[in-house]
Parts: sequence; C-alpha cells; structure tokens
Amino acid sequence: MCNEITATSMRLLFLTLVLPSLALCSTVDTPFGEIEGFEHITEQGIPTHVFLGVRYGQAPDVHGRFKKPEMVEKWAPFTHSAKHFGAACIPFTETFLIPDENYSEDCLFMNIITPTLAGKDLPVFVFIHGGGYEIGASNHYGYKRLAERVAAEGIVVVTINYRLGPFGFFSLGDSISPGNMGLWDQTLALRFLHEVLPSFGGDSSRITVGGHSAGSCSASALQFSPHSNTLFSQAILMSGSTLSEFALSQSVVEESKKLAEELNCLDKSTTKTLDCLQERSAHEIIQAVDKIGTTRRHTNILKFHPRFDGEFFPHAIERLAKESPRKRTMSGATDQESAIFVLFEELSFLTGLALSKPNWATYSRENLIDFIETVVVTDKEHHDSASAFRRHLIDFYVEKDEKKGDAQFYLQRFSDLASDLQFLIPLYHEIQIKLANNWPSFLYILQHSAKDSPRDELPVTGAFHGDEMAHFTDSNGFYPVKDGDDEFESFGVNFATALVNFIKNGDPSSPAFSWPPVTKERPFQHASITSKMTLNIGTANARFRMNGYKCYRKKRIAPTPLVSGSSPSLNQCRENCCERRDCPEPKHSLFTQSCRRHNEISANIRGDNHTSMLLLFSLFLPSLVLSSIVSTPFGEIVGFEYVTEKGIPTQVFLGIRYGQATNGSRRFEKPEMVDKWAPGRIAAKRFGDSCNSFTSSHVPGTTYSEDCLFINIITPKIGKANLPVFFYIHGGFYEAGSSTYFGYKKLAEKVASEGIVVVTINYRLGPFGFLSLGDSSAPGNLGLWDQTLALRFARELLPSFGGDINRITVGGHSAGSASASALQFSPHSNNRTRLISALFAQSILLSGSSLAEFAQSEMVVEESKELLREFGCPVTSPQLGLDCLRQRTPEEIIEAVEMIGTSRRHPNVVKYNPRIDGDFFPLPITELSKTAPKKRVLAGATDQESALFVMNEQMAWIAAIALGKDEQESFSREDLLDFIERVVVTNEEHGSSARAFRQLLVDFYAGTDDGQDSMVYLQRYSDLNSDLQFLIPLYQEVRLNLRNNWPTFLYVLQHNTRSFPREGFAVQEEHQIVGMYHGDELEHFTDSYVLHPLKPSEQEDHTFGKHFVASMANFIKNGDPSSPSFSWSPISKARPFQHASLAVDMIFKTNAYRSDALRLWLDTIPQSVSGDLLRKSRLPGTEGLIVHTEL
Repeated sequence: MCNEITATSMRLLFLTLVLPSLALCSTVDTPFGEIEGFEHITEQGIPTHVFLGVRYGQAPDVHGRFKKPEMVEKWAPFTHSAKHFGAACIPFTETFLIPDENYSEDCLFMNIITPTLAGKDLPVFVFIHGGGYEIGASNHYGYKRLAERVAAEGIVVVTINYRLGPFGFFSLGDSISPGNMGLWDQTLALRFLHEVLPSFGGDSSRITVGGHSAGSCSASALQFSPHSNTLFSQAILMSGSTLSEFALSQSVVEESKKLAEELNCLDKSTTKTLDCLQERSAHEIIQAVDKIGTTRRHTNILKFHPRFDGEFFPHAIERLAKESPRKRTMSGATDQESAIFVLFEELSFLTGLALSKPNWATYSRENLIDFIETVVVTDKEHHDSASAFRRHLIDFYVEKDEKKGDAQFYLQRFSDLASDLQFLIPLYHEIQIKLANNWPSFLYILQHSAKDSPRDELPVTGAFHGDEMAHFTDSNGFYPVKDGDDEFESFGVNFATALVNFIKNGDPSSPAFSWPPVTKERPFQHASITSKMTLNIGTANARFRMNGYKCYRKKRIAPTPLVSGSSPSLNQCRENCCERRDCPEPKHSLFTQSCRRHNEISANIRGDNHTSMLLLFSLFLPSLVLSSIVSTPFGEIVGFEYVTEKGIPTQVFLGIRYGQATNGSRRFEKPEMVDKWAPGRIAAKRFGDSCNSFTSSHVPGTTYSEDCLFINIITPKIGKANLPVFFYIHGGFYEAGSSTYFGYKKLAEKVASEGIVVVTINYRLGPFGFLSLGDSSAPGNLGLWDQTLALRFARELLPSFGGDINRITVGGHSAGSASASALQFSPHSNNRTRLISALFAQSILLSGSSLAEFAQSEMVVEESKELLREFGCPVTSPQLGLDCLRQRTPEEIIEAVEMIGTSRRHPNVVKYNPRIDGDFFPLPITELSKTAPKKRVLAGATDQESALFVMNEQMAWIAAIALGKDEQESFSREDLLDFIERVVVTNEEHGSSARAFRQLLVDFYAGTDDGQDSMVYLQRYSDLNSDLQFLIPLYQEVRLNLRNNWPTFLYVLQHNTRSFPREGFAVQEEHQIVGMYHGDELEHFTDSYVLHPLKPSEQEDHTFGKHFVASMANFIKNGDPSSPSFSWSPISKARPFQHASLAVDMIFKTNAYRSDALRLWLDTIPQSVSGDLLRKSRLPGTEGLIVHTEL
C-alpha cells in the first residue's frame, strides 16, 4: 500500500507531473485482484487515476508464439503494481528498437486512465496505436495528454499493446497458421475490459473503440468481425480503414514463407515450420526480417499485416457489415496523409516509397510516370487492363493542370496519389458500405497547414498523417509543427472537442457547430477541420471527389477485384483506334462492341475530371478485402465477394481449372480432369484463358490459349445449402466465344441473388474442339467431351459452394443451347448409374437444338481434311495427319482456317461442329432420345433469330449468309429465289427431289408477286434462315420430347425492341427487321450484349427482361417457369406447340408460332422429299435411323 505523502500543493503537482511513482496511489479491487496505480493532476487541476502495464494476456509459454492469446488468470495474491508501462511488443525490425525501451514477447498489457474511482457508467475510449502493424506501442502515446484532453472530460481511457510484425501477423495461409494474432490480441483486450471496467467507473455498454493509422484499420476490422463486433458500440477511425490494401492482403503469406526460408525453417508441413520457428530467438527473427527486406516499393508497403483467414474474417467485409450490429462511427483523414511516407527517407525502413531530400528538387514528370507504371499499375497484377488503367492515372495525376518542369507540382501529385491509394479511397469505400447498411457515420477531413515551422521548407503543405496525435496524446506525430502556432492549437482544440463529444454522445457536434452524419442524399458531407470548423456537403476541392464516387455508386461499378478478361480490355480498344478518326472501322462487330464500351466509360470519366478517380480505382484496384475462401475436394480456393445493386452478397470464383492443358500431344484428344491443385490455396479472382477461336478476329483484351479448360462459379451462399444450380454453356457456333464474355456481375444480380448457384464454362472451339477425320483416330466432338468433363468436375465441387448436385439445370444459348440439348441425349452426359440418376436434371435451351444442321453435320469431316491439305499433312493416314497438325502452332492453324475460309454460303454456315460419331453419339439423336433419362425442359427461340446474321455484314466472318447494306436496300424476289436454288436446295445435295423441294419453298417464302418492297423479301429471307437454323429444329426436338413424355415448356420471345437503329445495321429504320434477334435476351441476365446494347431509358425492354429472367429463375428452382401472376403449361399431345409469348406482356398461346412454316417443314416437305435426304441435308432430326460404325 502507499505511504501517505504530505506537501504543499505545488510540490504535489510537481511530484505528480514528474515522479508518478512517488505520487498519490490509487488502489482498485477488480475481478482479477487488487491493482495499484497513481493519481495524475491535469494542468487544469483535475485529478485523474492512472494504471499502467495492466496485464490482460498470459505470457506466452515456449510454444505460445504464433498462437491466439489467452486471458490472464487472477493476478498473484498480492496487489498488482500498475505504475509503469509494461514491455512493448517487439517490432519487426532492429531499426525501430528504441534505446532503453523494454521489448518482449510477453507484452500483452493495457493502460487505464479514469477521471474518478467513485463514478460509474462513464463512457470508455479504447485507443489502438498505429505503426503499420509492425511497430509502435501504447507507451509511445503516454498518459498525460490523454488525461488532460479526454479523461478529464469524464471518459475512461484505455490504451493497449498487441503483437506486431511476424509475431502478430505471420501466416502460412492455412488453418494451422492463419495469422491475425494481433487482431485476436485486441479482441482479448476488449473481453478483458468487460470484466474490469466497472471497477474503474466505466460502462461496458458505452465503449468507443478508436485508433490511428493501423490502429484505425484495426478498429475498423473489429467493427465487422463476429468475434469482436458485439464488444463495443461506437468507433473512431483516424486515417485508416480495414479496406486499405495494407490492412488486408494475402501477400503476408508469401512474406512469411520468405521469412521462414531465411531462418531455414520452411517445410511443406506447416507444423514443422512453426516448430522450427519456435526454436529461433526473437532477435534472430527480426534480423531475418531485415535481411529479406522490411518494406517494398509497392502500393502495399507493409510485409506483415492482417489477411482474410476464414475465421476472424469469416466472410467479405461487405457481408460482415450487413450482419454486424450497427455502430455509430466518426471517421476521417488528413488532406496530405502520405506526405510523410514519400518525403522522408528516415522512414524508408517502413515505406519503400520514401524519397531522399536531394531528390525533391529534381523530381520530375518521368519519375511520377515511372511510379505509376512500375508500382501502382503493373502488367503482372493488372494484365490486359494495365495499359488503360495507367493511362487514366497519368491523365489525372500527371497531365491534368500540369505545371511542366515544376518539381513541387509532381511531388504534390505523388503525395496525392499515394494518399488516395492508401487512405482516402478505402475510407470512402467503407463510408459507402456503412451508409448502405444504415450505420450513422460522421465524416471529417483535417486540413490545417502549419505556419512558421520547419514544414515551410517542404514541397507539400497540409495536414500530414499523424498530425492530430499531438492534440490528445503525448505523441507529437511524425514531423511536429512549431510550438506557439495558435492556429494549429485551435485546430487541435476543435478536433479533440469533436472526439470527446462523439465518445460521450455519439455525435461530434457542439453548441457552436452542427455536424450531421452522411446521408444517401449527401453521402460525403463532412466537417472540414482547420482552426475553424466548416461543413462541406460536397466540395470544389479536387482532392475530395465526391461526385465521382456518387457516379460510381449509381453505375454500380462494384469495388471488386478487376478480373482480367471480364470485359474487353480498354487498352486494347485504344490500340484498335477506337478514338482516332483517321483509323479504319474495326474489322468485326466484336471490336466495335468493345471499343464502344471503352468510349462510353471514357466519356463518363472525362466528363468530370475533378470527380473521376474513385471511379477509376473502383474499376481497377485489386480489392483483396472481398475475398471468399472455400475448401473443396481439389484444395482450397480463394475468390471474392460481389454485392449486387440490391445489396445481396454473392461469392464469385473465376478461372477454376477443371481440365488439364490440351496442347502438345493432348491436342485433338479427349480432356483429362485436373488433379488436385498445387499445395496451398489457388486464387480464383480472374477469368482463365479463353479457348482459341477458329479465327484471329479475337475480342480485344482477352487472352487465348489451348490451356483453357476453366469454369467460373457464382454462389449466393457457401456451405451445404442444397441450392439449385444453373450450368450455363456459351454460344458462338462452336467456333468462337468464351465464358469471359458473359462476365459475372449480371449473372450475380439476376440469377445467383435468387438463390441459385451459377456455373459458366469454357470448352474447345473450332478445329481445336471439333476437328474430325471421320474415323476412330479423330471422331470429333472434343468440345462436347470438355463440357461433359466440366459437368462431372462441377458435381465434385458444388457441395462446397452450396449447390445441390441433384438440382442441376444445364442451359445455354445458340451453340451452347445446342450443346445442352446434346448433353441431354448422349449416354456419356445423361447416364444413369447405380449412384447417379443423371449428371443433370433439367435443361434450358435458348435458341439452339442439337437437331439443327449447324449442330450436327458430316461436313466437318471434309473441312478438317481440307485443313490438313492446307498444311500438306497426310489425309489418307489420319493418325499421321493428326501428328502433323500437332506440330503446328495454334496461330498457324487459325491462319490456315482463315485462308480456307471461315464460313460458307450454306444453310450450315459453321465449318467445325459436332457430328454423329458412334461414341459421344452412339446413335442418331432421334434414337438416343428414346432411352435417355427424362428431363424437364424450358426451350424456345426469338421471333427474328437470323435477322442478326442476314442483316449485318459484319457477321460475314461467321455467317456467309450476311448481306451488305447495299444488298439489303436492293434485295428482290430474284435474290431470294437464287438463294433457295443455289444454297438451300441444290441438285448436288437433293438430286431428283430438288425441283419439287425448291418449288415448295418458293411458293411459301417467295410467293408469286414480284412487285413487293425489298423489305418484304428481306423479311422472308430472314424467316427462311430462322426456320432452317433455329425454329424447325426446335420444333423437332419438342416433338421428340412429347413422344418420350419429357415435360417441356415452350416459349417465343416477341418483344419489339426500341433500340433503333441497331448498331452495325442499316441506318434507316425502314430497313430494320423488327423483333427479337438472336441473342437479344442475353443482356438481361449476363454482362454480354451481342450487337445492340440495352439503353437504360428503354423501360419496356427492362420490363420484358424482368419477365424472361423471372421465368428462367422459376424454372431452375421449381422445374416450372410459372409465376403467381402467369400460369404456364407444358406442351401436351392435345396442344403440342402451345407456348408463352414473352414481350412486355406475357401471353399464353395454344397454337404454334409460325404454324404454317411448321406444317411446311414437318408435314408437307417430308411427303415430297425422302427422309434420308432430309436427314443428310436440311433436317437432321427427321425420323429414321442412321448408324455410324467407324468406332
């Protein structure tokens, strides 16, 4: 116990200021035992009680390193002395070992400063120190000013230590070494406080957790983690968010491995690695950190920090924010956060961005551009998007209002860019997440510029990172201002007052200053704190780009990881002359589409240069904070979270390998399932390579490869949730396309958010996927084997993503639909086994049937042989011919295809497609349908399918039936007759039946009147192609389904889009075919549009899309597309072609769409033309039996 001391009040004041160990003692009884601190009298004469070095965590035993902390047991059976700070936690480098400082791994101490020991229910402020998670200690912030400025206002103040650097955040990325020990320390400190606060007058229901820099990031993280988010009610975030890259990044795993390797401890076994590290001294560990490097020249300068571990952070932050108890928050930043990191080489041990003073005067445009190109946006991290991303940053940070040759200008912009990256953008992001979840948030910006201080010589002016610390702690910040700066003192009083008001009242306002929280109408209104307090509802200052962020939120460009290939690359568009008037028109429509997107985005950005950068960062910055981790039978996989416009979280996993690379000797061979992924987690945040197309006319920004067998999974819920699954196969006539083109955002918005797991896939295309020499060495159909393997692989993974393998719906569009149709019938994909009734249960066929001529034709054999001849490869010896082709590069093969011709003027425009091979299809589909397991089917088409191909000359590369604009305007009856005679019904194919066959078509499609307008014949030309390629094969398949008792729901899409003029088509509206074109439905549930994007103003189009997607989702979930407002019956023998007509209104029709064409093709023509001829030419689905025996 203390001995009583008697002295004059002045001597007592001196003693309490200078010799706390001799001052009046303060003794408290707590649940852990008696504790003795001391009294501190503030400058205003207010007594406070100080308790330093209060142990909250047990000292680590010999094997306690890298483990979660354990709460202290009761202190020894005598009074615990709390008059000196406890040992500081060991920093990550010898450079920061302060002389005479006591460091230890036994460092889990806190300090408590309370205004009274007799009070109760006082508000509590828990302050977490900063230091980049790698340095710092609570004792660096003292207790005197915290007592003066905070505790004296009736607040209990707590400061804490937590483990740092490798001792606090080492991780090998698995459950044995997940990391985040420092955050667990902080959480334990809060739990301990709940036990002891009543003894110090504190109210555990009124705890505000705050911090600065990494301490602010920690407080931010504690808000969201379910392990800590119920332990306090408010947060104060000073210059740091858990959404900062330095606050959550998987890079710590690689750095930890480097450290273990430097210490000769790295082993495949995590346990052995940790056991080895336990044997190393703390000094050896920090020496090893110094050897591997304490920082890096990167936007994330830190090496040891938190990460997504699946435990402390079980979900992405946006989901955790939605699930966490709402907290009132005061958060903000200074206006020149990163100036201290970029200007002072003294901090080079902590930041790889620091410049030496001699370099200030010579810092140039080239230096800033080099920083952007080699640090901020690298090809390694940003792939095909790097060039455009860099260009936008250079436009904004370098060239906007550029003062050429002015070193101070470029240094200021360097500081701006670093500040935005490390502090401002994450802060704004967190504010918006909270606003979306109704968390009251008060935003501030500190903007004081010091006068008459050493800072006058600095090239950057403003409030630096840490400037506020001097106003309520004993820390003077990193670069103190001169004493006697009255404006700086006023600035500090304003800030500390707001801080205290918020802790006590949940509102930083004062009688002299009303400070409202952010709102949806004013999402970035903030207090600008200088020597005066002003409220800005939006600012003219370009540094705070409020309008740009608002624009970003409206457009819902989500702050998720940029996925390489998720949309055509902007830089590729730039390289393809999108913006240059002197360039020729891009060769193909896909170039036009991607370039137009580039120009639209650029226009939005350039429209407000002062408000654009948040949009840029949300487009491009990797945001590891949205990671989602799943364990699968093939290993652990890391994706990311995407929150829909409605605020629904979904988890996205891109580029999941399902098949081994198909190059070299594996080219033209069936695929093989991937083995287990390499040890450790695989990243699934970017689309995998797309499969090589049949032509070099690729979509800009997409990487093509023979190593392309990847799937993508979008799920609303991870876990065993038994959710229905939609397995979507892209189209492209078996020769082009990729899952990449369809993105993930709208699939998440429209499908996954409805409680459906979505899977999209790649499969081999063109000659790589469908080359066939007509024998067992090269039977073809490799792309279909790929799809089957993907389906089998997905069944292995789906339970890990919440999917029910007994509720899989396989669907697709165009060739993807024809593929889904084929998978229904092949015994390799529809098979029953003792354990599996079938690989999938249902089908959705969007504009494509396996009975279409382009979906099964023997013509592929001759095309394949022609390819061999082009290379001089043997044709008569198929195996030698294949070996010869395997020696050619993909580029050479594609070039040869283009030399031969990529399409033909024929009803089957496709050169490489499936065929009846005797293996994948052991019998014709009409026969296979009889024994295939029954499936429920939703199938249909648009009312103007082939208008897409015949009315757009840019489609000639894939469909030689396309007409140029001049041809469209002059199209006549003679042109239509010529097409029927020379293309549809030829003497070569139909022999003696040709004449009668032609006449039937002429009578039906051309008629007898020769005086009609060209649009009449264009419409009939389109109708003929639509019937041949889509509608009649669909009806044939529907009839097979009916015969075999498959429940089938039929639809026709008949919405008359208002998107005139259609892009790439005749300019005049009178030369447009009105109706739904092939692919018009895609933009309503995927990120793809074919050639004609939906305009936001077209309300009727959106209404139509809502009907269509709802029907599809209902079918996937229930096996029935009906809704409460629309009853939709399957076809029946009495009404074999009844269907839903989907437009703005949904109408159920009992008769067939184009019933006269149906009767012509399915009844009249088969009576005049032999079934065998029809099966070999226009109607492969005609009843009969053709058996291929080559296998």
